[in-house]
Amino acid sequence: MGTGGVGGYFGARLAQGGLDVAFIARGAQLSAIQERGLTLESELGDALIHPARASDDPGQVGPVDVVLFCVKLWDVAAAGEAIRPMVGPGTAVIPLQNGVDAEERLVRILGPEAVMGGVAHISAVVHEPGVIRHTGTLATLFFGELGGEGSPRGEAFLAACRECGIAARLSPDIERVIWEKFIFLVAFSGMTALTRKPIGPLREDPEHWAMFTGAMREAASLAAAKGIAFKKDPVEVWLEMARDMPDGYRASMLEDLEHGRRLELPWLSGAVQRMGRELGVATPINGFIAATLDPYADP
Repeated sequence: MGTGGVGGYFGARLAQGGLDVAFIARGAQLSAIQERGLTLESELGDALIHPARASDDPGQVGPVDVVLFCVKLWDVAAAGEAIRPMVGPGTAVIPLQNGVDAEERLVRILGPEAVMGGVAHISAVVHEPGVIRHTGTLATLFFGELGGEGSPRGEAFLAACRECGIAARLSPDIERVIWEKFIFLVAFSGMTALTRKPIGPLREDPEHWAMFTGAMREAASLAAAKGIAFKKDPVEVWLEMARDMPDGYRASMLEDLEHGRRLELPWLSGAVQRMGRELGVATPINGFIAATLDPYADP
């Protein structure tokens, strides 16, 4: 559901592996996929899915085993209602959003039995209609039941991902994994959009990198206030990983900003600021990011 960078990449890999995949898209993206197929450009191997099963109507698809829910954060409620025809008794809806509340919002629409937790670690964008461009080699899916219990449907999807060459993990503590990504993504999205620079130049600028690190620390403080426990300091883990990220690695929010599209800001730095007020945690860096980018958030 949502054939942008994330949905397009993982959907293409599943289809390339021989699974029956339906791509829900709209506008120029839908037209291009229907006419020319879905093209994937990636250091992990290019792919062309043609013909591709694509539609803008989930009702034409009917019940499925798994819905990879890949719409932008502002579209969660409307898209959650739209996928009802695809959700059967055993369907797993796996949100792959950037924030920390997509699962909760979907549970209110679809019920707790339908929704799993999910996280995607990847940098991929729609380069042009019908073409997904993947930057770097990081492309990992994490998913698990929200209650942490065992999951036959999760095991089945894990096996399917691995058969298709997708790096995937079934997590017994998916809430922690969601927050781990959020801690990095808040800073990555906010700082690349704020400076209009990818991660390479940010690493080289001491002041910008200090802000990047500080934005992560604020989000980590919120996680601690919420009782989320980590095995290692997530900020230090991300700083080590960031040293090896390609210089051109950039957040989708920077892509949205440059193309005049709506930003996920209210659910990222804006959410950190909001939760900070609620929990009594100071979040000045994310507050600055949110205030500075706010004029561009909803063009």
